[in-house]
Amino acid sequence: MKSSCSRTPFPHSISFTSFVFLLALLSSFWVTAGYAETFMVTTLSDDVPGSLRTAIASADSYDDEISFAVTGTITLNSTLEINGDKSMKIQGPGADLLTISGGGKFRVFSIKTTASVDISGISIESGYAYHGGGILNESDGLTLIKCDFSSNNATLYGGGMRNLNSSPVVTNCTFSSNSAGKGGGGLFNFSSSSPIVTNCTFSSNTAGQGGGMYNYINSSPTVTNCTFEGNTVSDDYGGGMYNNVSSPDIINCTFSENTADYGGGMYNSTSSPDIANCTFNGNVAELFGGGIGNYNSSPEVANCTFFGNDAENGGGMDNEQYSSPIVTNCTFRGNSTGASKGGDGMCNFDNSNPTVTNCIFWDESGYEIDNLYLVDGTSIPTLSFCVVQNNDVGGGSNLDNIITADPMLEPLADNGGPTWTCALGEGSSAIDEGTDSGSIPNADQRGIERPQGAGYDIGAYEVEQSVIDGGGGGCSISVLPVMGLLLMIPVIFLSRKMK
Repeated sequence: MKSSCSRTPFPHSISFTSFVFLLALLSSFWVTAGYAETFMVTTLSDDVPGSLRTAIASADSYDDEISFAVTGTITLNSTLEINGDKSMKIQGPGADLLTISGGGKFRVFSIKTTASVDISGISIESGYAYHGGGILNESDGLTLIKCDFSSNNATLYGGGMRNLNSSPVVTNCTFSSNSAGKGGGGLFNFSSSSPIVTNCTFSSNTAGQGGGMYNYINSSPTVTNCTFEGNTVSDDYGGGMYNNVSSPDIINCTFSENTADYGGGMYNSTSSPDIANCTFNGNVAELFGGGIGNYNSSPEVANCTFFGNDAENGGGMDNEQYSSPIVTNCTFRGNSTGASKGGDGMCNFDNSNPTVTNCIFWDESGYEIDNLYLVDGTSIPTLSFCVVQNNDVGGGSNLDNIITADPMLEPLADNGGPTWTCALGEGSSAIDEGTDSGSIPNADQRGIERPQGAGYDIGAYEVEQSVIDGGGGGCSISVLPVMGLLLMIPVIFLSRKMK
């Protein structure tokens, strides 16, 4: 008689090993699944069961989601704080459906977590604080998508949002009618804060400096496909954007109808941003730099259009105190100054020596380019392969291949691409007359490949080859063989059936 103790539940060692593996796998799944929770906000009230505040207190994993079963306005009794290592996703129903309001008394969000936080589909409104009325952010892990910041106020910096030593991702957001006493009505980036800002609109914000955005002390965001419109400042600098010891990348952006004393569209102080494929339209500076004002700054500006900007000096661009930007394939049209001299297109003061290549200066109200000596030395720009009306190139400029014939510029319009441009009309003196030496962009402001014809066009607009050839005369060469083949298909098919 055999003892029952001699029997083992796992007759083969491989079976036991598989069992242990499966048990560990299932345990891992149960633990992971246990962390992923959805917290539903069921009330517009604050700090009660089912409230947003309660959900934030309960969520602690990036897999945790906070959703909303309500729409309307949640008015806070105090700031919502996400600190420590808390992580979560707050997914609103849409900025037009749900508003989180500080009631004009409190900041809306304070985010100081070391983990990741995603916030989407909400409106952040009527926040108030010394810094960051809507959001005070000190986290690199913050992502904002489709959020609206409106009517937030900061006594000092960052009416809509303030980033401190942090670089969040901000996409498809709107900053409108926010205000800051000192700087950054819409967005203030401070102390090595370099967010990625894409497809955002900054409109009707106000501040002491940097009405739409203020980048300060090594803060160099990447700003792409954004619009800065109707922003204003009360204390001198940067209606649309102010860069102070900061050098952002600014691509495919529009600066329109912003106002300041210096730099209606943008002001750069000891900053050298890269600015490409942008339009500066209808900006106003009471003193210097309607479109862009530079002080001890040397940005690289390529494929940009300056249209209808106004300032006392430098209607399109003003360069002061050792500012030597590199300006390539840009179009300056219809900019103006309040003086008979002052550089309607560009004005250069005090050892400012820009390098200007493949650019158009046309239809300004006075002098196209002016070089002035106010405090510290003469400015000597270098102009190469440029079209300049009346040969108003400024005294003392270094010149190479200057054209004075009409470039036949058309009005500012949507000619394709992310920003508006001034097209070159038929018979333009700018067509095929640019240089291809140096750092010439391989596409125009709209993204059309350069060159299209025998050479590079001057200005921000490249005339497409089909237009040069009279509307695509070559199409028949490629289309007819294809049509012939298509017509042969039925013949081949019928001949095979008859066989």
